[in-house]
Amino acid sequence: MLQAIADERPGWVLHKAKMALEIHPEGVSKATAVTAFLAGTWPRRVPFAAGDDATDEGMMAVAQAAGGYAVKVGEGESCAGLRVATSTDLVNLLTAWLDRTGIAS
Repeated sequence: MLQAIADERPGWVLHKAKMALEIHPEGVSKATAVTAFLAGTWPRRVPFAAGDDATDEGMMAVAQAAGGYAVKVGEGESCAGLRVATSTDLVNLLTAWLDRTGIAS
């Protein structure tokens, strides 16, 4: 059904993720979104990206290339420089970082 919806809309594509299906404009991705934010809305920011799916790899590569951080959640190959086993571990990592910087207080 989603493929039929995408087919009826020129310039839109169906993208299969780990546990989801997405319909989005052709040429748009998490990587292009991060690139656009860094170029406009968030210049001079340090990007952080985390993900558990192959669809997150481009975003993580862009974040690292811009001097930021990327965390792979779970198993599988990844370009990310950091890895945690579960989403709970990711929350714990972020909490520890915030505690250490004093940003959360």
